Amino acid sequence: DLAKLPSQSQATVADWSIVAGPEPGARIAGRAQGILFQSSHAEPILWTTILNLKFNNETFPGSTLQVMGFLPTDGDWSIIGGTGEFHLARGTISHKVVRDAPGDRLYEIYIHVYYTPKDQNK
Repeated sequence: DLAKLPSQSQATVADWSIVAGPEPGARIAGRAQGILFQSSHAEPILWTTILNLKFNNETFPGSTLQVMGFLPTDGDWSIIGGTGEFHLARGTISHKVVRDAPGDRLYEIYIHVYYTPKDQNK
């Protein structure tokens, strides 16, 4: 019965900087952009996260990783694809909260990615 299903859910848009370190003024290596939506009504509350990580650094300019998973405090996301230098990417991203203040949450991430470099001559 649809009337008995929980009707309260939340969703938000993510547009986060990917920085090269935790210190203020650290170099911005790219952006994490996507959507998050609450996908559980029981504790612990989990958020399903779908992100595109776009890199603007000199090593991977314009390359992206497509990422999906839950966003509890600490955990892993699946890398489900990629573009540019990350052609046919697969892997995981481990994430851990290292700073959590109102309006200022910082995650430390470790990217473990396998990919096939795209042949730029074809």
